[in-house]
Amino acid sequence: MAKLPEPKTKLEPGFKPKMKPPTSVPALAHWPPEGHRGWHRVKLGENWLSVAMFKLIPDVWDLIYFNFRTMDPKEVNTYLRHYVGCWKSAPDGKNFRFTDEDDPGHVYIPPYGWKRGDYDLPFHAEVRSLLEKSVARFPYLVLGNYHVTPTDLTHVIMAMREGRIGVVHDHAISTPAEWRPKENVMAIRDLGISSWIGRNHLIHEATHAIVDYKKFEIWGWQNEFLAYTTMALWGRAQNDGLAEALAAGTSHPNPWHDAYVLARYLRGGGGTMKHVKAMDTRLPDYRDTTKTINPVANLKLAIMSSKSSSLYWWKYSGFDGV
Repeated sequence: MAKLPEPKTKLEPGFKPKMKPPTSVPALAHWPPEGHRGWHRVKLGENWLSVAMFKLIPDVWDLIYFNFRTMDPKEVNTYLRHYVGCWKSAPDGKNFRFTDEDDPGHVYIPPYGWKRGDYDLPFHAEVRSLLEKSVARFPYLVLGNYHVTPTDLTHVIMAMREGRIGVVHDHAISTPAEWRPKENVMAIRDLGISSWIGRNHLIHEATHAIVDYKKFEIWGWQNEFLAYTTMALWGRAQNDGLAEALAAGTSHPNPWHDAYVLARYLRGGGGTMKHVKAMDTRLPDYRDTTKTINPVANLKLAIMSSKSSSLYWWKYSGFDGV
C-alpha cells in the first residue's frame, strides 16, 4: 500500500486526536482531488461546516468526502494531518481544527452540484465511457514480444474506475491527449474528445497506458509504434472512409498518415491477431500499384523523424505499472 506523505507541519499535536495509524490508511489516489474548482486556505475560527456554507455546499460531508474519499472520522483526522497539515485540537479534544499555521492548509472545493455518491466527475466518466465503447473494435496487435489487446484496454478502464488512473482536463498540453506515466494520469486538452479524431487520440494515449500497465521494457519508438498502429486499426474499424482520406496521397514521413497506411495492410492480412512482422517487407503500394513500399519501415521512419518523438524515440524505458 502506498505511504501517506509526511506532514509539512512538523509541530507535533499536543493532544491525542482520534486517528488511524498511517500504515492502515491508504494514500489518496489523487491529491489535490481531480476536478476541483479551486482551493480554500483554512483559517483559525473556521471549520468544515463554515467552509461548506461559504462555498455554497449544502452537505458538509460532500466537502469532506470530495477531499478525502472517506466518511470515517478517524481517517479524516489522519488525512487532515498528512495532507492539510493540521496539528491543533478542536474544542472536543478529539479532532483537529483549522488554523492559520496549518501547512499547506488547503482544502479543495468540488464542482457545483457534486455529491459524494458521484465518485466520478462528469469529465472522468465521459472519458471512461468513450474507452468502454471502444473495446469492441480495439485490435489485438503484435509487435515482436509486445502485445496489446482488448482485454488490456478493459484493465486500463478498470484502473480508471478504481481511481488508480486519473483523468484531468489540461488546456496547456500541446496535443489533444497525453499519458503521464509517472502520475498515472490521462490528460485531455479538448472537451471535444468524443469526436472521431478526438477518440483516435484517446486510443493512442490509452495504448501508452497499456504499455505502462503491463510494465513493458520497451524502446521509445516501439512504444509510439504500438500507439500509432493501434490507433489507426481502431480508426479504420470505426470509420474506414475517414481513415482512408487521412492516408491518401502521403508522400513524406508523417506518423499519423503512415499509421493508417500500415493499418490498411494489417487489416487486409486477415485473422484476429495483427502481426506487424508479416507486413515488414516490400509490398505494392495500394495507392499507386506501379510502386512498392514497406509500410512498417515507413511508419518507423516517420516516428523517428517526428518532432514530437525526436526527444525520446531512442530511449529504452522500463515502465512501473499502474
